[in-house]
Amino acid sequence: MISKEMVNKFFEQKTVAVVGVSKSGKGFGNYIFENLKKRGYSLYAVNKNGGEYNGLHFYENISSLPEIPDAIVTVVPPQQVLKVVEEAYNCGINNIWMQQGSESTEAIEFCKSKEMNLITGHCIIMFSEPVSLLHKIHRGVLKIAGKYPA
Repeated sequence: MISKEMVNKFFEQKTVAVVGVSKSGKGFGNYIFENLKKRGYSLYAVNKNGGEYNGLHFYENISSLPEIPDAIVTVVPPQQVLKVVEEAYNCGINNIWMQQGSESTEAIEFCKSKEMNLITGHCIIMFSEPVSLLHKIHRGVLKIAGKYPA
């Protein structure tokens, strides 16, 4: 079960790598990257193909980053996420947010077995303050349903 304490711990981190940012400038990874950027996080964009787009440098993997981030957000297909979290663990990263749609049972079990701070089953945008009115309404519905981290 995800707790508010786990979410708060994730957002206390200062440097975040978003794994799965698209080089086209479109996609949910890009939306997350821009959202966190507006909130003052030091960010790295990870795309398995590397390269650049609109002045943004893409790193091929976590190991190629110029520094080890405090946390990662995964926005890759489920069949790729285990490799990502294993690499994160091997680099000493303990804070993982698996964006909905990026989850796999194997990756979740791996993170749990390593006692990583893992957030899964929730959209990061719903917790990245300040949230939009739409996300505030969504949070209210989840609270009423008893599915919001307490």
